Amino acid sequence: MIRRLALLILALAASLSAAAAQGFRTPADLVRASLVAEPAAVAGAQPFTLAVRMQVKPGWHVYWRNPGDSGLPPEVTWTLPAGFSAGAIRWPAPERIPIATLMNYGYEGEVTLLVPVTPPPSLDPADPVRIQAKLTYLVCETECVPGSADLALTLPVGKAEPDLANAALFARARAALPVPALWPLSLSSQGDTLRLDFAAAGLKPEAVRNAAYFPYAETAIDNAAAQVMSVDGTGLHLTLARSSPTDPVPAALPGVLTVEEVDAAGTRRLAFAYGDEPVLIAVGALAVTLPRDRAAPAAQAAADGIEPFTQARLDVLVDAHRPVFVDMTAAWCITCAVNEATSLNTKAVRAAMAERGVTYMKGDWTNQNPEITRLLEKHGRSGVPLYLLYTGTGEPQVLPQILTEGTVLAALEAVPAASGRSAALAR
Repeated sequence: MIRRLALLILALAASLSAAAAQGFRTPADLVRASLVAEPAAVAGAQPFTLAVRMQVKPGWHVYWRNPGDSGLPPEVTWTLPAGFSAGAIRWPAPERIPIATLMNYGYEGEVTLLVPVTPPPSLDPADPVRIQAKLTYLVCETECVPGSADLALTLPVGKAEPDLANAALFARARAALPVPALWPLSLSSQGDTLRLDFAAAGLKPEAVRNAAYFPYAETAIDNAAAQVMSVDGTGLHLTLARSSPTDPVPAALPGVLTVEEVDAAGTRRLAFAYGDEPVLIAVGALAVTLPRDRAAPAAQAAADGIEPFTQARLDVLVDAHRPVFVDMTAAWCITCAVNEATSLNTKAVRAAMAERGVTYMKGDWTNQNPEITRLLEKHGRSGVPLYLLYTGTGEPQVLPQILTEGTVLAALEAVPAASGRSAALAR
């Protein structure tokens, strides 16, 4: 079955190239493609990010890097000025898309592919930067149509500041990317199945509605087979059907794990990359590693120089007009772990807090501490995470439940620098 599908994919690739060469015109309403730059201008030696945005007609879909049982991923061919180089596509986490007896991996509605670009060391301010991209793709419903788009944009040479008009698009695109692996993964074979064991001790069964694994290798598993999930005291487990049980058992299975986390606020879809090294591309790129042990947030906080939360201590600081950041978390909160690694424990955020004398307090709601429960209820929350920033005057600012480093840094701008004041996070 898999080998027959591989031949089908090769045939699709040939038809896609032939269609482009013969000037085949894909119906305009199937995919609307555009090329967007994150900065408003380009500066020499300062990497920046481009976005290839694809808006797909309802009921149709385009494909992930591993398309599953059929299909082809989008490809981009760049025409760049001398000295510029484009990196690999950053792929958002895909969805499982069933088509008859097949299972495809891809995107419905809209997908934005991020691509890092590095300019040469120096640029001529009088010579604008023209970037061209040839996008080819396969868009499918029950039928598939090859498509292509010639995309281009021109950017002035100048200070490489973000274009605020595109900020929301890039924020959504980065939120859809897998983050580095949260839990260690072990792989074993059981007959014609593969068992993936994620060491997520403390994860509650009721906190996970669904989980799926998307391998990078196209023939690693039977894509259409059900992925059986279980959660117990040792973590999260997935059982996958092997594509060819007679083949040797793989030593590793790089890919992406998606998890639907459920709490009182609703359902969130999270994604974690295994095998490939995820690089979080941004203006001022930063690499982070997620914490492996979420069993004791309070103990970890003490080790990091973060104060454990008590209402009495918070009241003292607020009465003294001291700035305070309150982080309410729990060992089983996946969103909390991701936020800490990608947005709270970064060097930039910790430095900004130290510069402003912000006391970082962490509350552990793993066992529903009633003091923390009262604070949650005061701010209209029935669960964690909850992030509060007391600036030293007035009521606290309530930050979003899903954070970015930029969101936190922007909020901290409301706290004046206090060079002479002791900072709880100062190292």
